[in-house]
Amino acid sequence: KKSEHLNKKTLSTDITRKGPIFIFFIVLRLLKKKMKILVCMVIGIVSMLYISHWICNVFPNSEYYFNSIYGFFHLGVQTFLLVMFTFSYYRIINTKPGYIKHGWVPPGSTQEDLEKAKELAREVATAKGRKEKKKKKEEERRFKVRYCRRCRAYKPPRSHHCSDCNICVLRMDHHCPWVNNCVGNKNHKFFIVFLIWGITGILYGVFAFVYLILKLLYDISQDAEITLTPFQGAIIAINFCILAPVIMGMISLLCWQLSLACTNTTTIEFHEKRTLIIEARKNKKKFKWRYDLGAKKNLHLFFGSKRWMWILPIPNDTLSDGINYPTNNILEV
Repeated sequence: KKSEHLNKKTLSTDITRKGPIFIFFIVLRLLKKKMKILVCMVIGIVSMLYISHWICNVFPNSEYYFNSIYGFFHLGVQTFLLVMFTFSYYRIINTKPGYIKHGWVPPGSTQEDLEKAKELAREVATAKGRKEKKKKKEEERRFKVRYCRRCRAYKPPRSHHCSDCNICVLRMDHHCPWVNNCVGNKNHKFFIVFLIWGITGILYGVFAFVYLILKLLYDISQDAEITLTPFQGAIIAINFCILAPVIMGMISLLCWQLSLACTNTTTIEFHEKRTLIIEARKNKKKFKWRYDLGAKKNLHLFFGSKRWMWILPIPNDTLSDGINYPTNNILEV
């Protein structure tokens, strides 16, 4: 009983000291179990924007939108953007990132190599202290064969274990809760295409609302009749409050993902490269990422051989098998 009392006291002290962090991890764990809620939020935001556009723009100006060429054109653009976004989002949600085939063994590896890989994986898992763990991870990374203790399987180059999906993913970039899926070798392009069409559609809706606000200010300055109702004004204000952080986050994420695509790097590999770059500088050597073939070739490998394919949510014809990747034949540090 005394030990139970001490444990409760220690737990309450930890929660008091690390309250915000503790709450954050509880919320994060709940979200991981309810990933579909975030997908519903995305669908809800897009639906809100589409319906708001009709309430504030289309219905009050039905004569323009339904009886003129320009009106039909705007409706066509709006519908096209919605269809492209919906299809892109569907593809990233329902396309698997690519997994390792059961029983795969690195070609050309000996039994000694396979046992050594298992031993290194065990040492990483049992390492104590940050420095020792980092050292063991670096030793494991440099070895030609890698082993995942949780999947009990050998890992090809560029693959990593996803704790959310509980499986090793080929050329894993990250696990995205907003699409309830891992972003990896087979759907990484769909993720970027989804961002492109999402940003384009939101900006189109925002510009339409900006036009209404400018028209309102002009009508006030000219003492003309104000056509924008308080209800429509409230809808526009709500849209701006919700969409402003969303569009900023999506644009920053798109820029980040495009910069990675230009260097043929994933988010996980970006952090690995930082360690290698620091080590190269210490040894006074130049560093070159082994998979970096130049921006042009990297983009062709990532999006496809034909540029018209780049912004379409269709598989690229230059997709790797997830195990073998072209390299620049430059030895790293």
